Amino acid sequence: EDQVHYASGQFFTVSVKVDGKEERRAYSLCSSPFVDEFPAVAVKRVDGGKVSNFLNDNVATGDELLLMDPIGNFITTFSSTNNRQLILFGGGSGITPLISIAKSALDQEPNSKVTLVYANRNTDSIIFKNQIEKLADDSRFKVLHVLEDAPADWSGYTGRINEEEVRSALTDVVNGE
Repeated sequence: EDQVHYASGQFFTVSVKVDGKEERRAYSLCSSPFVDEFPAVAVKRVDGGKVSNFLNDNVATGDELLLMDPIGNFITTFSSTNNRQLILFGGGSGITPLISIAKSALDQEPNSKVTLVYANRNTDSIIFKNQIEKLADDSRFKVLHVLEDAPADWSGYTGRINEEEVRSALTDVVNGE
């Protein structure tokens, strides 16, 4: 088997036959080429989505899928000598390339820090919640959740992400909060 080479932040185009017709969809890699044994994508089920529903309902471990080579320029170069603060902004399923970049940066850059500002509707819609909590075990990683529909006891950011919340999040990062 050939090893799949990709950069954190890239995506695959997946080709499948649905009802006898070829369908193609792009899915960002959520795995890190430095951390994870195999490349992985997350496929969020979409109401009425031909491919997302097909993949979620029909694909099982061991199945083969037709993938085009990974592409995309939403990448960064990692170096063990980097000493930087990466701030990643995303919402909903837009987390997939960001989780790949965060995992890679924490693994490859011992002097760098990563802050993820992640917007979702509510706590139940947070994708990769367990992985994010595991990343937060590393003192170099911080997540700032923004919830549109926050529970009553929520102490984080609320509403839709806007300029004021971005400025506040950046101020928190600069001040080391």
